[in-house]
Amino acid sequence: MVLDAGTIRNLELTKNIGDGSSRGTLLAVLDKTSTVMGSRLLKKWLHEPLLNKGAIEKRLDALEELNTNVIAREEIKAKLREVYDVERLISRINYGNASPRDILSLRNSLAQFPQLKQNLTNFTSRLLQEINSLSGMEDLTAELRAAVREDAPITVREGRIICSGYNSELDQL
Repeated sequence: MVLDAGTIRNLELTKNIGDGSSRGTLLAVLDKTSTVMGSRLLKKWLHEPLLNKGAIEKRLDALEELNTNVIAREEIKAKLREVYDVERLISRINYGNASPRDILSLRNSLAQFPQLKQNLTNFTSRLLQEINSLSGMEDLTAELRAAVREDAPITVREGRIICSGYNSELDQL
């Protein structure tokens, strides 16, 4: 469903009309997310509500299953707290603005995925199974682990970013 700016403002979904803060809004009531990415996604969902009954039911089934399985949910939340804002990190990389520390943050975030996938294996809802089917992060994590030094500096200018032995030509230079 597409909501126009006036509707979003008048319903006070994410900003209150009085002072423009999120205090007293639907977002403030609902936002119990563990990450910035989760909060951003919830805000998007409030601005663009679903119309498809199947998609709504899929989301509700996932929420019900997470709500009833408290231990698994808390384990997932704990792992998610160790994940940096991957969307922003990837955006910086795409625009060529990433620092070595951003690359390390991405690597450390991707390293959480295997445990997150493991935590999702016992869930049966279609949405959680779709999330669990994402793969390929292990290879990228291993490549970043082999390439980028753990003590990489804050800026590229300082050098000492790439691990010795990763690239023989670079080692020679």
